[in-house]
Amino acid sequence: MAQHIRLQSSCGNFSRAFMKRLPAVEKAMVAHGLDPACFVIAKDWARAPLLPIALRPDGTPKEYTVFVKGKSFTVQQPDDLSFLGYFYALCVANEEKDDAHSPAQAPHTEERKLEAVIARLEKWLNKPIL
Repeated sequence: MAQHIRLQSSCGNFSRAFMKRLPAVEKAMVAHGLDPACFVIAKDWARAPLLPIALRPDGTPKEYTVFVKGKSFTVQQPDDLSFLGYFYALCVANEEKDDAHSPAQAPHTEERKLEAVIARLEKWLNKPIL
């Protein structure tokens, strides 16, 4: 039996469109050597939206926190599908774009793939905002 990403939410269920597309994301993760069962996605209301309500046509954004193997990251997205697209791109990112010395260039064990995803996250999250 296949293992799935665990979902948690304090602000309502994940959308039907998200739930319909999630199996395809999980399948892509497996194809890239990642175990979906290692991931937990938690959805909460954003604590401090950056824009005034008049400039947020989609309402209050959500914060999505991804937990994996003792590490986590949080991003704000306007809706579930936007987050799923972001998460998918992160999990199946073209490893050729990574630095030649990144974990992605090492043998592709599941643990190495997971390290590569986390390394990409840390690199992206540490970039200055222009």
